[in-house]
Amino acid sequence: MKTAKGIICVFLCAVMLFGTAFGADCAIASYPVPISRNTVSLKWAVRFGTSYRDAPSVPAVSGDCLAVMNGKKLLKVNKSDGGVIEEAEMSYSPALGYVPPTINGDMVYCPIYNATVEAFDFNSMKKLWTYSDELGGQALTNIIYSGGLVFTGFWNDEDETASYVCLDALTGSLKWRIEHKGGFYRADCAVIGDYAVFGGDDGTVYDDRTSCIYSVEISSGRIKDKAELNGDIRSGVSYCEENGRAYAVSKSGYIYSLSFKNGVFGEIKKAYLGGASTSTPAIYGGRVYVGVQTGALKGNISVLDRDTLGIIYTAETLGYPQSELLLSDFYSGGVQIYTTYNALPGGVMVMTDSEGQTEPDIDVLFTPEKNQSGYSISAIMTDNGGTLYYKNDSGYIFALENSVNTDKMRTFFEKLYSMLLTTLELLNKIFS
Repeated sequence: MKTAKGIICVFLCAVMLFGTAFGADCAIASYPVPISRNTVSLKWAVRFGTSYRDAPSVPAVSGDCLAVMNGKKLLKVNKSDGGVIEEAEMSYSPALGYVPPTINGDMVYCPIYNATVEAFDFNSMKKLWTYSDELGGQALTNIIYSGGLVFTGFWNDEDETASYVCLDALTGSLKWRIEHKGGFYRADCAVIGDYAVFGGDDGTVYDDRTSCIYSVEISSGRIKDKAELNGDIRSGVSYCEENGRAYAVSKSGYIYSLSFKNGVFGEIKKAYLGGASTSTPAIYGGRVYVGVQTGALKGNISVLDRDTLGIIYTAETLGYPQSELLLSDFYSGGVQIYTTYNALPGGVMVMTDSEGQTEPDIDVLFTPEKNQSGYSISAIMTDNGGTLYYKNDSGYIFALENSVNTDKMRTFFEKLYSMLLTTLELLNKIFS
């Protein structure tokens, strides 16, 4: 009987593993993404704009479609060919397309000019509500959905005040707002238990004055705590449950690790990265990955020890990796890290890292054609088929697919998953 329980446990673990590989909303993209220039092909490239001034937003994935903000239009785009299926009118255009819409279920939330958030039903494309903040500003922070609420921040100028807000996701009604000199730029919050944690600018025209990171009680909007840091915090906050620490980077070149418990910051660790960073720290295992600027149009991905913040190694990139990184652990033997870079030609690079690795393993994944080249600070999105989506300042959105037959791969895993479930049911009958 003991042996039977052991067998059942092994099969349960296998079922959980393969089930997770095709699940949704994973922090790590466990999908069959292309991992080298030899396994990637351009599925499509569609031009929605002509330069960074009228470029489309970073796309967001929703089922068989992409949500894209383009001018004053919210577009429903076909994932298979990049064609526009349907469109809806927004009140304003997005601010340079840095930020994607946020999707939760059938709802899509659009960050647009004049400190405005608009919500649409993505099925009907009907506008549901509009919120515009009284202090105005650009919407340059990702909208984070959690527990029926959405969180985002706005930015006016280096030394001007702007707001961070919490809104009811269904109605758009204001729950609370925090005003901050310097405002909030790419300041995605982390929802940690009962608290929203986010950073702000330092309120000056410089990059290395005193800024802060807030802990706000979600139910009341009360500032529970804040910690002083150095430089504009223009990254999202990442949280590691295993060690109970929050991570952020600054334009003054530091990465911070703050202990966090019951809404209160404790010990603060910091390390100098060698250059500015606006790349939200990506945490995997015992390591942290961030993009760093090392010079004009130069940069790297820095790999750090999660607990000590010691730099393990750096991997040079073709430009500054200015946006958040995409991680995937679909394949055995390590984790893949994907990034765009803010330089020409505006392609995608991929790095592989594994436990104990001390030297970089990085290469170009995709290079656009000359007429499709442009600087890029785009995040990279993926769907559960492993196709990657991103944009650059040429106005093109690109879909990059795995040239390996991913349909066959998915069929194999789905059959294996079904087989494991059938075997588990049989074992339960035999040993019950």
